[in-house]
Amino acid sequence: ARLRGWRPCWMAAAAYVLLLGALLVQAWHIDRRQQLYAVDDAYIHLAISKNLLGHHVFGVTPYGFTGASSSVAWPFLLAAVGAVFGLHVWLPFVLNVLLSLLLLWLADRWLWQFGVASERLRAIALVSIAVLAPLSSLTSLGLEHVLESITALGLLVAAVETLDRSHRVKSVAPLLVWTLLATSSRYETAFEVACICALLVWQRRLSLASGVAGAGFLPILAFGLFSMSHPGSHFFPNSLLLKTAPASAALSDRIAPVLQNLTYAAKHLLLIAWAVILGLSVASMRKHGALRGAAAAGIITIGLSVLHTLFSRMGQLGRYESYLVVLTIFSLFVLLV
Repeated sequence: ARLRGWRPCWMAAAAYVLLLGALLVQAWHIDRRQQLYAVDDAYIHLAISKNLLGHHVFGVTPYGFTGASSSVAWPFLLAAVGAVFGLHVWLPFVLNVLLSLLLLWLADRWLWQFGVASERLRAIALVSIAVLAPLSSLTSLGLEHVLESITALGLLVAAVETLDRSHRVKSVAPLLVWTLLATSSRYETAFEVACICALLVWQRRLSLASGVAGAGFLPILAFGLFSMSHPGSHFFPNSLLLKTAPASAALSDRIAPVLQNLTYAAKHLLLIAWAVILGLSVASMRKHGALRGAAAAGIITIGLSVLHTLFSRMGQLGRYESYLVVLTIFSLFVLLV
């Protein structure tokens, strides 16, 4: 029975490994085994990690600070693992393989916890995450996006357990820890934190909302102050500022990225999935007369999707919205059950 319970996770892992193997063979054939990652960002993070280990400098060179990472935690994680196993070019790839398998295992566990007892449904959900996220492409990037998906999903689960007042939560510590981990992994998860805080305020739990907001803003504040202590650096990383329209930008320049995001979401059927999630969440709230677990997951996912569409990007090998896809699939299957 225990082995049968693992079947959804094994099926999703097999789909992920097959797709990753096909992608790796194709990349090696094109690049003649001279290039491993699809973008230069992976090598930037490796350079930062190397200088953290060798010179205790957060930068692409050993001579000074460089705000070139959209993740607070990823370069330090690479440096920590590299200190044990050695800092090799394969390190981000192997780390992402392990994180992808961990994501599938955690998603399976949390789906079962939220009432998705059917092995067939869990297998469909997990394979969908592996294929549509897509985990194979994210692994080939060698960046922090799989880690972001894990922390965003963990934060969603912890938030739903706290927001659902139909059962008593022993401690809010898991919610605060997942909040801290989420914003440390990547800045876009601050949108999810904002949605959770809004729901806590709606429930008149102001002290907890303040605690969650503080935990989410702490990594951003700490790195921002550290960055500004170096001449010529800004509060936010350069990689994040380059993707944001300046304050002097015309209205058309501000609307154009939003329209591009909507076009991308419509093309990949995300708008349909979000509409279904919204409808099921409203139906659940009407049925129960309260914000229960599945509805809370759906409302957070919809709010996060709206904020990401308005203020962030989609596309670029699917990496920017990958955590949105994971949360969308998870919330959809929880609500359907």
